[in-house]
Amino acid sequence: MRAIDRVVGASPVRTALRAASLIAGLAVTAAIAGAVTAAAVHYGGAAAPALVLAVAILPLVTLLIFLSPPVGPMAVFVTFAAGAASVPFGIVTLQVVEAATLYVALVVALGRLATGHAPLAWSAPLWWLAALVTWTVVALPSALDRTLAIRQIASLAGAIVFACVVVAVCATWVDLRRVVGAFVAVAAGMALSALVSAGQFRSFGGGSRVEGRLQGVFDQPNQLGSFCALVAPVAASIAIGGRTRRSRLLAVAALAAILGGLLLSLSRGAWIGTIMAVLYLLATLPQARRAVVALSIPLILVAAVIGSFAAGSPQLEVVGERFTTLTRQGGVYDARSEIYREAQREILADPWTGQGPGSFPVASTRASSQAFTVSAEHAHDILLTWAAESGVPAALAIVGFGVALAFTGRRAGRSALARGDPADRAIVAGLVAGLISVGGQGIVDYTFRNAVILIALFGVIGALLAAARAAPGTGARSPELA
Repeated sequence: MRAIDRVVGASPVRTALRAASLIAGLAVTAAIAGAVTAAAVHYGGAAAPALVLAVAILPLVTLLIFLSPPVGPMAVFVTFAAGAASVPFGIVTLQVVEAATLYVALVVALGRLATGHAPLAWSAPLWWLAALVTWTVVALPSALDRTLAIRQIASLAGAIVFACVVVAVCATWVDLRRVVGAFVAVAAGMALSALVSAGQFRSFGGGSRVEGRLQGVFDQPNQLGSFCALVAPVAASIAIGGRTRRSRLLAVAALAAILGGLLLSLSRGAWIGTIMAVLYLLATLPQARRAVVALSIPLILVAAVIGSFAAGSPQLEVVGERFTTLTRQGGVYDARSEIYREAQREILADPWTGQGPGSFPVASTRASSQAFTVSAEHAHDILLTWAAESGVPAALAIVGFGVALAFTGRRAGRSALARGDPADRAIVAGLVAGLISVGGQGIVDYTFRNAVILIALFGVIGALLAAARAAPGTGARSPELA
């Protein structure tokens, strides 16, 4: 109880509320633990030991979240390593990251209610996403596959909830830096794990198709590339804006691992997004430009050494071939023209509600489809996919949300500079650059059917929204970076 008093103050009423909330949270934890135990016993299999371990640590995680709310998003990030692993709860099966998101959101909401706050925090740009969810519900009756539609709506709603959780727990920049640092650390571990499992590439068509690409815990290599492209600018921002020399060095090491995963995923869309993010960082941060100038000679030497060995390295030759497909015909756009035409057909067939949320895989295999032999899972473009599935209004809502995020990032960056803190400005720039990488890849690909990538994306969105409203906290100024 003394620990609770230190968190919320010594007011008897507030302490009683906090204690009641803690008891409720532990009760919920016990119920969830019982469900997980029953699932482990009933289904068994390889997942049973992991489920039993989860039962053992759930009460501890609950207590830690009550005492330090930023632990909540950190716990969700740890579950990224489970990839597409799922947990059955009766008739509902959730991926591990989805179950963790819902659990953390519930615990955080209980803690906030006990202190007289709203269950979760909200930010004005999220109204665009509220409109998007509302419109997808409107489009639900037109769905060709109700199961896919409901799944997509639920996934989007859960991701928005996670963004609200991040905004709620990051009251200060100290909290925000801890959450962002944990995100980068988990991503670096996942990238290292993928790099350890790297095998030999087999190239076909001059690099337009490659077998043996790195994918880690993800379903396919482009998803690993998308994940690394999202995290890499954030890691770079910590390397520039870290408060201590140790944090900056650790961020550099994490960035190296993440870039290795990005490179060997051979995801051309992710490379495009990363290039756009790097250009943004160079245009925005003087520290980034100074770092590039300082590292230019070593980088040129390293590139020369790598180039000299490329002829004798099949792996490096394939990477080089893959890079050439970024510009030559049949590269990034190979086999996509039919899919784009199919997306156009679906949009024109129903511009208001589309073919239904998540229904592009079904629509593209119908007899009336122009791309029925491709059986595409998506339109290889964010806006085309959403317009085809949920109508043009859904695509417009996404554009509106992107514009709102741009203004939020600008406001957060200016606020950091106004208080004389270029280190915080660097973190804001890294978060914006991460979202730019998503937009860049989204021009030629769509990877957000994967729950880990979707939650990671909304974690970055939540961090950016929190940056616009977080209090400076301890150590707001970084003299060595000023």
